[in-house]
Amino acid sequence: MKKAAKKKRATTRKVPDVEALQRYETLFGELMRFVEVIEESETELADAQRDVVDLKSKYDAARDRVREIKELRDGAERGLFRYLRPADGSEVLPLFDRMEPASEERHGVNSDEWRSRPVAALKLSLPAQVALTDVGILMVGQLQDRVLDDAESWYEKLEGVTAGMAAAIVDRLNEFIFDEGAK
Repeated sequence: MKKAAKKKRATTRKVPDVEALQRYETLFGELMRFVEVIEESETELADAQRDVVDLKSKYDAARDRVREIKELRDGAERGLFRYLRPADGSEVLPLFDRMEPASEERHGVNSDEWRSRPVAALKLSLPAQVALTDVGILMVGQLQDRVLDDAESWYEKLEGVTAGMAAAIVDRLNEFIFDEGAK
């Protein structure tokens, strides 16, 4: 039989308490530097993430505003085209022949100024503007005349205009009249 090899025990050198304490303090000092960098990074990261959220919100708002402006421009272009070339082939008539004359009593304050504005000024949705211009409603006054003549069913002969869309159009028209009348 072979004799089992005896394992030598590693001898540990006893470190004086002061020296051990200094090593631990040095080690904790190094660890604390890492912790400080991590904490600073976390703070900076949180600030940067808040900035991203704020900037994204501003970007989204600006993008929506650009879309609204483009829709307004497109609606105005379509209205201008329909004004210059009416779908029914009729000649372009002066505005006073296309809608009734402005009357503050019937149409509201300063109506002579705002009734001749294009319906695009109401900032309607593009489908609503298309529906109005397709039937020759190009000016705010023309729309107001139609609504005043038959408030309940003015929209029923307009292709693609639902009751909800008509309600939104009338709301915008009323807001516009109120805002313009206050000027």
